[in-house]
Amino acid sequence: MNARPSLVRVAAAIVVIASAAACSSSGDSDEVTAPTDNATASTSAPASPPSAPASSSQSAGQSVTLKATVTNTDGSILVLVPLTVGGKKFAWVVDSGASSSILDAKAAKLAGLDSQPVKGTVTTLGCTVKPTVAEVTDWAVGNTKLPTTKLITQDLGFKNAKAGGLPIGGLLGADFQLGTKVVRIDYAGEKVVFGAPPAAGGKTVDLTVNKAKAGVTVTAPVTVGGTKIIMQLDTGAPRSTMGKATANRLGLPTAGKPSKFNAAGCPATVQPVKLTKAKLGDIALPDAAINRTDKGAPTTGAAALLGSDILSTFKTITIDYTQSKLTLGG
Repeated sequence: MNARPSLVRVAAAIVVIASAAACSSSGDSDEVTAPTDNATASTSAPASPPSAPASSSQSAGQSVTLKATVTNTDGSILVLVPLTVGGKKFAWVVDSGASSSILDAKAAKLAGLDSQPVKGTVTTLGCTVKPTVAEVTDWAVGNTKLPTTKLITQDLGFKNAKAGGLPIGGLLGADFQLGTKVVRIDYAGEKVVFGAPPAAGGKTVDLTVNKAKAGVTVTAPVTVGGTKIIMQLDTGAPRSTMGKATANRLGLPTAGKPSKFNAAGCPATVQPVKLTKAKLGDIALPDAAINRTDKGAPTTGAAALLGSDILSTFKTITIDYTQSKLTLGG
């Protein structure tokens, strides 16, 4: 099958599904606890965050450079990198908008992992799901083995889609990225560096990096026509997305017909709108047709998602989780 269109359809769905929630690292109190990537979650009790997946490689002072698969269909951009789980290679979406990493349910089965139900629910724009969790003891990025952790498993709807010849493994979220300290995504050169050196050159803007039990969220101030809003930095969103109330408040005109898709078994609709005169800090952003969600909000704690459609126009971006900085270009 042609994987590229399928990946973009599914990636658009990821913008509005509950892609990951934190889970307890102990065996007797695994519970989903809070909103995650672009979702509203209701839970019964708090839980501990998963162990930082990349901490072992970073503590050793290692930098890992991975060849990336960058898909581009009609301006919708997605970046995936290879990781090994249970001795099998998968392509994972580099997703700073996922507050916690998530393992696709089908990938978990292919890797021979046993997923167990956890307490709580995760509510998407279309429905409510009950996620499961799997203990991952054998996984690696490049040649670097990662520590044992527990990941939420969820059917992300990738089905048989592949990237770079590999089945899709899941979402490599901000929790993972935080553990590597600095992440550089080279859209033009199709590579991703975890544990990258600080950016040299380019234009820099301050970020807010929020570390909570539910995971890690990264936001930045954006002005649209002089009106300030907060956007979540979401490299896993192939197209930037905004809630209807915010888009209407900003007076964003429609830019085409609405489209429907199936977000991991949940119906969702987006309406293209035109974003103009936007600035990220003091950095002018290109005019773009972004998605407007007409049911609910695209994320929790921010007015919109700043996706890879806009970020990729700067060719390279560097997310410094330690210094809370985003560098565009350089």
